Amino acid sequence: MAKMLGIDYGEKRVGIAISDEEMKMAFPRYVLQNDDRLLEKISKICADENIKEIVVGRSFNYKNQPNSIMSKIEDFVEGLKKEKGMKVNYEDEFLTSAEA
Repeated sequence: MAKMLGIDYGEKRVGIAISDEEMKMAFPRYVLQNDDRLLEKISKICADENIKEIVVGRSFNYKNQPNSIMSKIEDFVEGLKKEKGMKVNYEDEFLTSAEA
């Protein structure tokens, strides 16, 4: 069965979570350095874990406008789509840290 990969993109580090095979729950797995090898590392994880879909957090401010990091996230997602050739979805992250 397939799994889903969740990405919490940061300028220095990138959090990676992987779902169960039913894609109902995700579990934190890795914290990767955001460097020149990031896409390569994510590609390997996708291959090793049978990932079929990727979800990336979308970052907004209190006015529901993109944060300053959002343009970097969008560039990252474009690179990810080219590298992996798979579906990449966004999930809003507004106040998710406060909820947790």
